Amino acid sequence: QHAEAGDIPARALHAAPDRGSETVLIVDDEPAVLTLAAKILTRAGYHVITAGSGQDAVDLVRGAPHAVDVMVLDMVMHGMDGPQVFHAVRALRPDMPVILSSGFSAHGAAEDLLAAGAAAFTAKPYTTQELCRVVRETCDRSARHPARRSHSAASE
Repeated sequence: QHAEAGDIPARALHAAPDRGSETVLIVDDEPAVLTLAAKILTRAGYHVITAGSGQDAVDLVRGAPHAVDVMVLDMVMHGMDGPQVFHAVRALRPDMPVILSSGFSAHGAAEDLLAAGAAAFTAKPYTTQELCRVVRETCDRSARHPARRSHSAASE
């Protein structure tokens, strides 16, 4: 059961320490998940760009490679899947932090991508607090180490 974005009390988001102002690209082929994640992060202060397919995400990054600070990437999508999008985006912008998201476990393909430099993994359905926390931590880690890719998330 997914919470509706309207069910999130505004005071809970404004009191949350995991707020930000960075630009987040959310990539998911499920419109309800895309809309909910966008509302959560927008209410937490982030600028949000959404892509309903892997190809749309790659096209966005290709068109404006430095417009995005962090990407939240669904692993299982029709057409270009998460691993394909990850590698295509890495070729265009190797320093972009990528948070993997899936309703499945972090084993298998997600584990391989974490070893290849993905910043973090969050399981779906995620809570408001979890999504905001992982985005904030990833942005903070990226700001502290802008020139290197984080491999620490795989062992956390």
